[in-house]
Amino acid sequence: MQALALALLAIVAAWTPPATWAFAGVVVAMAATGLLLFGTTARGGVADGRWLLPVILWVLLGMSTGWDRGQALMELALAGLLLAIISAASRRRPTDRGVLVLVLGISLLGIWALWQVLIGFEMARQALPSLPGGLRAAARFRLDTGRAFASQAQPGHLAVLLATVVPLAGQNLLERRHRFVSAIVLALAATGLLLTRSPLGMGLALLALLGLARGHWGTRFWIVPAAALAAFATVLLLRPDLLSLQPVVWRLENWHNALWVWASSPITGVGLGGFGQAGLAVPFAVANHPQHAHCLPLEWLAEMGIPGLILALLFYGWILKLARRLWLRNRGLAIALLVVPLHNLVDFSLFEPGIAVVWALLAGWGLALVHEDLPESRETRSRWLPVVAGALAAAVFGLTFASVVADRHAVELQEPRPALEHALRAFHLAPWRPILPSLARAADSAGRAGAGALAGVVAEARWWRPHSAALASLSSGLASHIGDLPAAARDAWAAEIFTPLDRRTSPSNPPESP
Repeated sequence: MQALALALLAIVAAWTPPATWAFAGVVVAMAATGLLLFGTTARGGVADGRWLLPVILWVLLGMSTGWDRGQALMELALAGLLLAIISAASRRRPTDRGVLVLVLGISLLGIWALWQVLIGFEMARQALPSLPGGLRAAARFRLDTGRAFASQAQPGHLAVLLATVVPLAGQNLLERRHRFVSAIVLALAATGLLLTRSPLGMGLALLALLGLARGHWGTRFWIVPAAALAAFATVLLLRPDLLSLQPVVWRLENWHNALWVWASSPITGVGLGGFGQAGLAVPFAVANHPQHAHCLPLEWLAEMGIPGLILALLFYGWILKLARRLWLRNRGLAIALLVVPLHNLVDFSLFEPGIAVVWALLAGWGLALVHEDLPESRETRSRWLPVVAGALAAAVFGLTFASVVADRHAVELQEPRPALEHALRAFHLAPWRPILPSLARAADSAGRAGAGALAGVVAEARWWRPHSAALASLSSGLASHIGDLPAAARDAWAAEIFTPLDRRTSPSNPPESP
């Protein structure tokens, strides 16, 4: 029952990513914490968490001088959620039913992708005028590519989700278990992968199938990777931007940015979550300014210095060790566990909760299998850490969700004074969020008294993002509105110094790379 509940939680996270459906993060975090508190205890579990203390201290040090403390808090909340999921999943070995429900639920995203390509894009184009300017440009870029993304923000992220379930379904086919359902899963995953036109996602799925087929030369299973190879070649032909190597060029630019950001602060880095803001200050022209570096080791190097790079290497070493120990017990799970980390060497899907939760569930199930022979007492010693982490994650996601609801209500209000009150309430619920649309709107129509109240709020928001040009510019406008000309000039100068472009508010900023 516990494996089935966790599988359903992962499906909820994949279909309603907390990044765009704020309530989903609350549901998943609270449910995972509840399973930790009231679930049964089994052998194994997450290893003793004492080694996390120096990591946490280093992260907090980086946050104290960080460029984007709000993003850092959200990433820490995501890490707490993943720790809770891994710990809950590692208490009992996975059941066939739980794995089957997970792979089927994720593969059904292929139907969403098909609907999106056939009908959904046209419906979305008709709704474009209702979106804010910045979101409208990014949404139009997504729609114009014609690549499906279903519930995710990026086509490549849908692809990596579907690629993750491919080895699990393939393992069932090889072992002649649930063959009908597994064939449906592979068909749906292949459909979705084709519609995303993501060579990286399809390449990972192909490598997963080849890894499964090793040692089965005489079986009909080799038809599956052969078909995947043909589909991969078709996608290459359907993507003219691949022939010009545009995605490769953009990745190289992102990595160049990460190295420049690291060189600007090589000891402590720019703080966890700070790459997106610090990358705006690069003194050379780049195609875009993404939130993430599209390479986990380089991003942690830029944000946490050399210790961050060491932490990334230890993280990947732990994953490889776990996959190696799983290889003889469950080859499909071992391969599935590697898909998302490999993807994050050239992308940032692990920072998306809808994908990270699925991966964390697989990691927990892997720990449950390899720790079956350990004594029960080991797991109980570290139980407090994932429980506290899960509870804190639930609190952050919950306050973020409440802030989103209040902010939407403030935007809908027509009267300036009630709109300002609801905008301030939305901000104080989750001050770590990027600048709220309702606050920006209230700043344009605020009177002298309202401008004074907003100035204090923006000053608090600038603590979370001290290098934000958008916040500095907004602060300058408010100071000018209330007659504080020296402060207005100071903040205008700060906005000019930080960067002439802020990704969060500028509609002219190019979208993130494919």
